[in-house]
Amino acid sequence: MASKPPNPNGANQYLLDPRQLACWNFYIDPKSATFGNGTQSAIKAGYEPDYADQITTVDWFKGKVRRLNMLGKAEKVLEKALDYETDSIGDDGKTKVQVDLLRVQTDVAKTVATTLGKDEGYSSKIQLEATTFTEAEQEALLALLNDKGTIIPE
Repeated sequence: MASKPPNPNGANQYLLDPRQLACWNFYIDPKSATFGNGTQSAIKAGYEPDYADQITTVDWFKGKVRRLNMLGKAEKVLEKALDYETDSIGDDGKTKVQVDLLRVQTDVAKTVATTLGKDEGYSSKIQLEATTFTEAEQEALLALLNDKGTIIPE
């Protein structure tokens, strides 16, 4: 009797298979009956009970939880940065803001929020305007690039 392959859907370190995605969605959805319960979320997603008992120790699951926690920490840092009194620097007894540390923390928090929090509304929009070149402009641009060695001749 042939055994069932452990990864029938071809998931890898970059892509979740449908069961992993379903399990995670059940786990993080407050409306789900299995919200916050890894074992029950895994069973509901189609995993065997023995494997479901261990789901929170599997690398993909731990990674998702770690990234979810990082987003929460980033949000806290951003909130804290918004509450800083920037004019409280001085020897008058007020708390001195460590501007360099604040800058680094805020930059890291923004990076985490825009990369991990895309689905939560933290994203950067880049708008590009396309320019249409005339044929003569295209030829001039290609010649310039070719002169600079940017284009490899065919």
